[in-house]
Amino acid sequence: MTDLSSGGFNPDDRFRRQLGFFNPSEHPDANVMFVGVGGIGSFAAFATAKLGVPNLTLIDMDTVEEHNAPNQFHAVDQIGTSKVEALASEIQAHVGTGPNFLAGPLADFDDYRGVVVSGLDSMAARKELWETKLKYNPNVKLYIDGRIAGELILIHTLCPYDPDDVDAYEKTLHSDDDAEPATCTERGIIDIGFMVGSLITRQIRKYYSHDELDKTIYVTKNLSVMKGGWMPA
Repeated sequence: MTDLSSGGFNPDDRFRRQLGFFNPSEHPDANVMFVGVGGIGSFAAFATAKLGVPNLTLIDMDTVEEHNAPNQFHAVDQIGTSKVEALASEIQAHVGTGPNFLAGPLADFDDYRGVVVSGLDSMAARKELWETKLKYNPNVKLYIDGRIAGELILIHTLCPYDPDDVDAYEKTLHSDDDAEPATCTERGIIDIGFMVGSLITRQIRKYYSHDELDKTIYVTKNLSVMKGGWMPA
């Protein structure tokens, strides 16, 4: 786990310009797990580390490929390496300490807790994560599901053991065949990656600051933002 007191850092000084929004020293047990660290999760995890959340876990089984470098938070010299190791090294370089990271199928990990963020790239994978690891799991206090389709952004935020949230969220779990179609040349762009990462990090910040959370955030390609309660599936 990251340790904000290591490396000679003084958290109150390092984060002094943000303390009115989020003070890391007040949240020593804050824990966020990122499942999938590609076009969504890599930006969200990096921003959350910069925010000062002390305990991060990265979960992904993929390696960095050439087409990932322009639209994910991975460097060209990391091509061919594990995505979780690549992102952990970037976080280490920018924050001073690195997160836990795990590489492998979802079925290999059982200890989901705290805040869980999904950056998975298919609805089938989301359904597997939800059904096998998160649904009615009392150790997971908040679940954030980030989705992108071209220039569209959709983020669902819920308590996975609240029956009303469970019912509403499951209505959004359509099949991959029903997902917004995108050609292979419109699968990811850097500005959308940074945008969805910042919106997810904002939800994490608001959760730990005990601010009201939006159940749904939807951003159109024209940057119109709709947010609030559950929107129709």
